[in-house]
Amino acid sequence: MSVRNVYVHVDSSNRLKSDANGGVRVHVPHGLQNATRVAVKAFSLPNTADNLYGEMHKLRWIEYYKSSPGSNDAWAQKEFYIDLSDVKNYTTTAEIVNEINTRLADPAKVFAREDGSTGHKFGNETPLTIQLAYDPTTYKISILVSSTLQKVFAIARQGSELGAWEQLGFTNPWKYASTDDDLSLTVAVANYIPILTGASSSGAQSASAMNERLKKDFYAVNGYSVQTLNTVAMRTLQAPHHSTHENFPGIYLCSDALAGDGYESIQQGQMNVAIPSNVLEWITNDQPKFSFLHHESSTLTWHTLKDPSIRAFDIQIRDHRGRRFDSSALPNYNLTLVFEMVDKIEYTKEFLEEYNKEGWRKAHPIRRQ
Repeated sequence: MSVRNVYVHVDSSNRLKSDANGGVRVHVPHGLQNATRVAVKAFSLPNTADNLYGEMHKLRWIEYYKSSPGSNDAWAQKEFYIDLSDVKNYTTTAEIVNEINTRLADPAKVFAREDGSTGHKFGNETPLTIQLAYDPTTYKISILVSSTLQKVFAIARQGSELGAWEQLGFTNPWKYASTDDDLSLTVAVANYIPILTGASSSGAQSASAMNERLKKDFYAVNGYSVQTLNTVAMRTLQAPHHSTHENFPGIYLCSDALAGDGYESIQQGQMNVAIPSNVLEWITNDQPKFSFLHHESSTLTWHTLKDPSIRAFDIQIRDHRGRRFDSSALPNYNLTLVFEMVDKIEYTKEFLEEYNKEGWRKAHPIRRQ
């Protein structure tokens, strides 16, 4: 047997309309026979990918509203979102914050998750005012919430998807609200009965006291601006981390056909669980925006192939959270794969006959007198 390497160079500009999410499918008409393993040798991508794609286009939050603050009536609850899917190409943090604020200020651009209706209301009351601000010196986002009514704003997730909030600096998933699988915020808000009103209100049931407690455990704040103690600072959510909207830490190169002998961790309930993965390689992004992201490894990450005969294979690209890119979000890229091939030695009929005869002669020596 002999071992040799075969290199396959992939240019994603040749992908078809049917190749979705920035991936590409490559057919090998004559096949790669006796392939044992594969690795990523080199990869190049312009660092100009869109920074909003997929579910990140929806910015979600939950509002709680108590129309009769002095009563024992329950808080009403409603989830809203704005849709940023028409924001194409790359945006700076300042640009996306301005775009978000423009839509938040327009009730026709705010949708209710329940039925998709617009209006940003529970009934006929005045909508909650939500305004984001970006500090270019600290790279941090803050959210100021204001209302003359008792309304609570809470950043929301859908399942494990945090949306664009995460890259705006709100990175702790356990501080997000959810109407699907976590009612802890709903319970916390419900405990504030009765809610005190008036400019001089203070004490354990006041809006300012409510905010002191809520902000410790959630990305949530009561926007009641009438109360003097509920100052702008009390009604402001400060992102704990700087915005990463303008660049990303890296991407995963994946393939269902070529990978499968590794694992990746995902969140399942209260645990991180390692499951079989289709990741071929993690590509670190250590380049500034609008440059090129290059990867070339001297120490290859080999993957054992499930099928030694390769007739076709897929290439997929996922972001650092495992999300697929939209087809239009990624520029074209170049990829070099190296396949390790094991060539079996082929013997002719004549060789085998002579080989067998020689073996017979050595096993049955003839004595000459």
